[in-house]
Amino acid sequence: MIGEDGSSQVLTAGTVVIACGYEANSGLVDELALQAPALPVVAVGTVNRDGRVMDALHESFFIARSL
Repeated sequence: MIGEDGSSQVLTAGTVVIACGYEANSGLVDELALQAPALPVVAVGTVNRDGRVMDALHESFFIARSL
């Protein structure tokens, strides 16, 4: 994790969920996949296609259940 002041900290986690932005941007997905190739990176919501918030929540729910 990199703080606003530039400091960094390593966090240990079994699952990480990042929800951000209003516009599709697959750059974060690509960067995470490069930085942690052993971990599954799954993109949901408007990064895949235009849709509604409820569609993204529904998709997220079923992906989370499969992990």
